[in-house]
Amino acid sequence: MKQKLNHVSPANHVVETEGEKEMGVALRAAQEDASAQQERNFAAKELAVQLGYDGGLSVDALEGEIRFW
Repeated sequence: MKQKLNHVSPANHVVETEGEKEMGVALRAAQEDASAQQERNFAAKELAVQLGYDGGLSVDALEGEIRFW
């Protein structure tokens, strides 16, 4: 992969290298994944409240409850 050097363009903004662009895309994807995970966690907690479940929601806690019952 050929790297370009950062330089200031006539419009006074920094030009990104290809690697920096890829890192930006990866960072945005990771942020979207984290946001989606937070939404799923919130939905799981809401469902637990609706069902009257007050146990833990981690995989280990859920497996333990299943084994117990």
